[in-house]
Amino acid sequence: HVLASDNQEAKIDVSREIPVASGETAVSGGTAISTTTIEYRDTGVILAVTPHINDRGLVTMDISQEVSDVDADVRVAGKDYPSFFKRTVKTTLTVKHGQTIVIGGLIRDKEEEDISGVPCLIDVPVVRYLFGQEKKKTEKIELIVLITPRVVANLDDVDAVTQEFKQKVRNVVNRFFPQ
Repeated sequence: HVLASDNQEAKIDVSREIPVASGETAVSGGTAISTTTIEYRDTGVILAVTPHINDRGLVTMDISQEVSDVDADVRVAGKDYPSFFKRTVKTTLTVKHGQTIVIGGLIRDKEEEDISGVPCLIDVPVVRYLFGQEKKKTEKIELIVLITPRVVANLDDVDAVTQEFKQKVRNVVNRFFPQ
């Protein structure tokens, strides 16, 4: 539930900061000096919407959505660094007041591999199959966003939209967490 003024961007940012180390080596007087710098990179879900309301009450929305996360480490010059994946979608569309649109298609296949068994023996390539077990799991993740613009003309309209949203949240909570 986000309120935005006409022609003003509204943004939802549900992300976390991931530390990323970068190394630098400088030579001073024949001595190599290594330094490590930590920078932070945001990962998560970011949704930005800029509504434009025309005279007929139609709402044109500039929508930008980004989903990013940490992926497998990448080895560079003998050191492991995190890699990231990012999926974005940008679109502009026009809908009527109260009309729901669906933005989807940000799909990711997440593969995980788990090897377990007798310590030390699972590290030996051929013996691993006798004394260990390997599990592979593929998970398909799709982010679907539903957007329903509502043109609110006064504070009473704002209260009505807020109450409607609260009721929808209660219904979802009660459905998944019945008392």
